[in-house]
Amino acid sequence: MKPTWQSIGSNLSNALPISWKNIVREWLKEDIPSIDYGGFVVGDKQESAILFGKSQESNLCTVKGILAGVPFFNEIFEQLECRVEWFMEEGEDIQPIKKIAVVHGTAKNLLLGERVALNMLSRCSGIATKSKRIGEKLRQLGYHGILAGTRKTTPGFRLVEKYGMIVGGADPHRFDLSSMIMLKDNHIWSKGSIRKAIEAARLIGGFSLKIEVEVHSEEEADEAILSGADIIMLDNFHNNDMKIVAQNLKKKWKNKANFLLECSGGITEENIHEFISNDLDILSTRQGLSKHVQVYFWGFSKKFRKPVRGGGKSFSTELMLNQDGTLQSDITPKTWREIEETSSDTAYSEKNTSDSDISDSEVQSSFHEREKRKQKCVSQPIIDIENPNRLKKQNFKPSNFEKSEPQELSRRDRDAIEKKAAEERYRKLHSEGKTEKAKADLARLAIVRKEREEKARQRRAEQEAKETAAQARTEKSLRLN
Repeated sequence: MKPTWQSIGSNLSNALPISWKNIVREWLKEDIPSIDYGGFVVGDKQESAILFGKSQESNLCTVKGILAGVPFFNEIFEQLECRVEWFMEEGEDIQPIKKIAVVHGTAKNLLLGERVALNMLSRCSGIATKSKRIGEKLRQLGYHGILAGTRKTTPGFRLVEKYGMIVGGADPHRFDLSSMIMLKDNHIWSKGSIRKAIEAARLIGGFSLKIEVEVHSEEEADEAILSGADIIMLDNFHNNDMKIVAQNLKKKWKNKANFLLECSGGITEENIHEFISNDLDILSTRQGLSKHVQVYFWGFSKKFRKPVRGGGKSFSTELMLNQDGTLQSDITPKTWREIEETSSDTAYSEKNTSDSDISDSEVQSSFHEREKRKQKCVSQPIIDIENPNRLKKQNFKPSNFEKSEPQELSRRDRDAIEKKAAEERYRKLHSEGKTEKAKADLARLAIVRKEREEKARQRRAEQEAKETAAQARTEKSLRLN
């Protein structure tokens, strides 16, 4: 089995560059560049905030994820002089509605770091979850190669996104332009040929940097391998063509050249099974970094303990949790009302007990008034109002929507239907070549085909010239003999 970062007994935070704490400080400076008005409101009293995990795909919070981004979360609050207490390790599965951590510190500093920390942890954990899920799917399909990401990351946030991929078990690919030399079609077109581009790259990169070349045909792959490329990227091949080309290249160059084959372009979790071939050493996809809010993207909730109503100085009881840190789900709204009434009466009675200067007549009057208020409340039973849209929303799917039946739809449901319809219209126009992207792709394809035809014509002309020259030399030698 391939070793993982957990199996070798090391901490991923040890791999972070020396500049990573400065990156965290820039996040905080971006969020509070001037006066902290909210901090003035809450002050510097000591508070504790609980961090819970929740899936944004399901309102029932039934989807699991994995925790990633712990060092960054810790550093955010450490720079704000707060302390984080964790109840799980990085890389562990997050159970929905589970207490993950508690942050202790002043109220103003907790609120200062809250949004920065939650945004970072949510995105990093989401990328890790998505990466792990795609990797598990590949192993189930029998693929033994490498799942890798891309350099298509969010500017200023690359370190966190690459970190999330590593936690999820994926290969981060090159971190930047200085980590590896990748020659794409623009490099090659500018230089004139694959061979010339590789020669120039090897000259400046030396022996220590690997060179990867993007190719669009088996002939270009042969030229790149012959010129000494370390990695060949089969970019945007049709899946069947890609498998045939990969098999041909591995067979043709066996025991002649050492290289890796990478497949990239258009690979998603939904279609990745179409690209499975153990002739391919690497499958790279950017899907773990895109589709911003999906199953893999985890949201978090961090709440202060809430004071009791009535302005008392004491705090209400802690959230009712099970032994494993999860919320007790069997507490009904009626039970919560009873708990609140009991705590309110207790606080009220404690306050009256402590006021020893109140006369007996005042106590008796206050007692009768309180009894009247209770009787008035009892005489008006509590009515639970059922939301008529709740059951409809639980079973609602945009694909099942029928215009013939009147529906009471929320704004979110209407947006989902409109979004799906817009996507279908776009796909139809794109397949017909009417979108700007489709037109640009067709124009680019026409240019590529024209250049390839011109190169093929030149090669044929050169070959014919060589054959003519060889034939002339042969005839000349025969005449001399």
